[in-house]
Amino acid sequence: MPANYPVWDDSGITPHTESSARPTRTRSVSNVLAIRVRGATYRGSQPLDGVFELVSIKVQMVNGEERFEVYCAWFGVKPPTKYPRLSVTSGNYELLHGYSGKVIDNISA
Repeated sequence: MPANYPVWDDSGITPHTESSARPTRTRSVSNVLAIRVRGATYRGSQPLDGVFELVSIKVQMVNGEERFEVYCAWFGVKPPTKYPRLSVTSGNYELLHGYSGKVIDNISA
């Protein structure tokens, strides 16, 4: 079960993008749909590697990027979109069915 993140703070405290953002928290999952990425970006972050829990296996094509919806906070809160999207380039990810282990749960500076 994904974490229940606090809502976005639109007062300017929560940055829309941040190039220095990196993974800062993980959580344990069991038997979930996940994605292992190499060089992915999340809301303007530096390229990152790791495993994220997927919301769904559905990929969205946006400006030549493949985007997957993931359960992951941004600076400790849920972004204002339905679910945040992880941007990957083709071939730099692996879908993991029935994954158990640690997933990235928060990206911040």
